[in-house]
Amino acid sequence: MEVKQRRYAEWLFTVVYANLHVHEHEILWTSLHQFAAQCDRPWLLARDFNETVSLDERNPGGPDMLRRYTRFKHWIENSGLINLGFSGPKFIWTRGQNRDTVKQACLDRALCNVEWRTRFQEGVVRLLLQSHSDHVPLLIST
Repeated sequence: MEVKQRRYAEWLFTVVYANLHVHEHEILWTSLHQFAAQCDRPWLLARDFNETVSLDERNPGGPDMLRRYTRFKHWIENSGLINLGFSGPKFIWTRGQNRDTVKQACLDRALCNVEWRTRFQEGVVRLLLQSHSDHVPLLIST
């Protein structure tokens, strides 16, 4: 009997769920930034960052959002990460029952390092239909 071994492309995938409390985000960003600086393999991280990168990604927005999204956007850039974007509806997270109470935002995303993007140049993120969660599922295709 002959055993064949195959070496598959090795890359890392991190699922993120950022704390709802904004003051806790800095701890997560620092840890992920340190990992990014040491990571020598293709790396993809995705899901609920509980932050946006622009005022357009939040409805309604507020004055404190400018400071928050600027910090998050700088963290992405300073960590050498690439926002993969997505195709589908503008908002990924929705809560509220009517026009007066509804809140919407793009809190979920997929980020990757240059090595992952180089290896998976055709990689895309698509949004699936929302079902039982207040978040829309992400389908990441390499």
